[in-house]
Amino acid sequence: MFVLLQILNFASVISSGLMIWKGLGLITNSESPIVVVLSGSMEPAFYRGDLLFLTNPASELYHTGDITVYKIPGQDIPIVHRVLETHDMVQKKKEFLPFVGYVTIAMNDFPQLKYALLGGLGLLALIQRE
Repeated sequence: MFVLLQILNFASVISSGLMIWKGLGLITNSESPIVVVLSGSMEPAFYRGDLLFLTNPASELYHTGDITVYKIPGQDIPIVHRVLETHDMVQKKKEFLPFVGYVTIAMNDFPQLKYALLGGLGLLALIQRE
């Protein structure tokens, strides 16, 4: 019985996180409301590991100099760049947190870390008592 309650608790945490993510997407009109800067191409404005909060207001136009995030067809990773010319843009940067995204970069660079973290969280969910 205890294990079943822990599994349900873990499922509740995961589903809450997914609902928050989808809610942020609806509020910001964005497929991906938060992205991590993966390269140093935007320095000194943003450094590798910075977390960007995105928005895509339908009433706001993009201008030269704005920071935008777009996807290249066939690529999974979004691209963060400054607008040099206006074309069809995907999302516009709203705010950012410096270096918070290094956790994502570390998990991509070292897949063993990702599996160890997920395994540790799963183990804690099973053995923790409330």
